[in-house]
Amino acid sequence: MGKNILGVILAALAMFTWGFIYWGASPLPYQSWKHTNDDEAAGQALLEHFPESGTYYLPGFQNDEKTTLHASSKRGPSISYTSQHAKEDRSMTLQSC
Repeated sequence: MGKNILGVILAALAMFTWGFIYWGASPLPYQSWKHTNDDEAAGQALLEHFPESGTYYLPGFQNDEKTTLHASSKRGPSISYTSQHAKEDRSMTLQSC
């Protein structure tokens, strides 16, 4: 029983250490992220084209012709975008069950 507890503690410590090194001390996980030239303009464009919270697909599945969908996918961009707009009231509330 003691060996199992020691193993769990050592495994948790190893995972914590690896997570800190990878996410906190290394630039590796952030090298694949791209940045916009103007965050405000990009955000406004997204709000203009995706006005409601939800998941959007480009090209859309509403296209009846498969050739149009296929051509649009090849031409690009082809993305899945999930939007969740900020609510006016950001205060945290506790709800009783």
